[in-house]
Parts: sequence; C-alpha cells; structure tokens
Amino acid sequence: MATTRFAPSPTGLLHLGHARAALFAWRHGTRCLLRLEDIDPARCQPEYAAGIMEDLAWLSLVPHGPVRVQSQHLKEYRAVLDGLARLGPALQDAMVQVMERLRPAVQQAAARIRQRPERVAARQRLAEVAAAREELLALRMRAFRKGQRWGTSFIDAAREAHWAKQAQAEEVQQRKYVLGMTEAELRAILKQEKAAHQMRELLEQRAAAKFKGPSPGM
Repeated sequence: MATTRFAPSPTGLLHLGHARAALFAWRHGTRCLLRLEDIDPARCQPEYAAGIMEDLAWLSLVPHGPVRVQSQHLKEYRAVLDGLARLGPALQDAMVQVMERLRPAVQQAAARIRQRPERVAARQRLAEVAAAREELLALRMRAFRKGQRWGTSFIDAAREAHWAKQAQAEEVQQRKYVLGMTEAELRAILKQEKAAHQMRELLEQRAAAKFKGPSPGM
C-alpha cells in the first residue's frame, strides 16, 4: 500500500503547479495525506489555508485522514531535536557507521545502472553529437575569422541534418526520462530552442555577409 502526501504552504493561493502536484499525489497513492506547512508565521495566513482546502475540494481531492497542520506540532518537533542534541557525538558516529555499511551496496547499484547497455549507448551517442557540433562550430569560426562566407556541400548539409535529427530524438528521450515531462511539453521546449538556434544562425549569416570572399574549399 503506497501512501503519498501533498504538503502546500499557505503563503498564497494554489496555482497550476500545485494542482498538478496534488493530482499526481492522489493518482499515484492508495492513500494521500494532506499536510499544511504553516511554519512561517510572517507569510502564512489562515485565509490562504482555507482557500487551499476549498480548491482541493473543488478538484474532488479529499485527503485520506486528518489534515496535519505543522504549527500545531512544533513542541513535538522541538522535543525530538532536543533528544538528538543530547545524543551528540554518539548519534554522529552511528550515522557514519550506517553510511559506511551502505556505501558498497550503493556503489555497486550505481555501477550496474551506469553499465546498462542503453545507458552506455546513450552516453556514447551524446558524446558523438557533442563532438560533431564542436567540429562544425570550429569550422564556422575559422571561416568567419578569415572573412569567408560559410558554404556547405550537399554531403555536409546532409550530414548536419542527420546529426540534428538524431540529436533531437535523443534529447526528447533523455529529457523525458530525467524530467518526467510529457512529450507535448518536451516538444514545446524543443520548438523554443529551435527558434533560438535559428536566430543565432541568422545573426551569424548577417555577420558573415559583411565579408566578401570565396567559400571554404571542399
């Protein structure tokens, strides 16, 4: 049985990011608990806490249990902290021993993950893409410094288009894996990056147009 929790801070009204986090918590847990992080008395207001409860009810998100209000449990937390402070060095030594016992298992698990075929292939592919981009940038910079206009043969243009297509596909997979975002959101990001790249290309072309000279030899 998986128990999740949603813990907003009543320093303002809920926004779309809060709503997404709340929906995620309710959908991925058999039980979802609500905790109000009202430990900042200067910013947290009762009306905001009431607004959070009202918005969650409007979204049909009902917590599976009583709402925990953090400000009502500060004495309990202080008692635990005082107990830990009294332990002092003994607690620190115990934590170090636990970490040392866990270190080999954690390192082995990390090594197994890094050696998975898909991870190795992805790292190699990204390294190749980065190297190709660096090479292309170096060629353009040399041509620019010599006052030459940048020209590409059909083979160069096809190779560059191939690299760009492969890089875009792998960036979608990598970011989707790391960020957990939807494909539509990733494509929107890539579209923005493509527009920025095109703007950089336009600026390079305008700068190169100031110079006259033959294109680099094939």
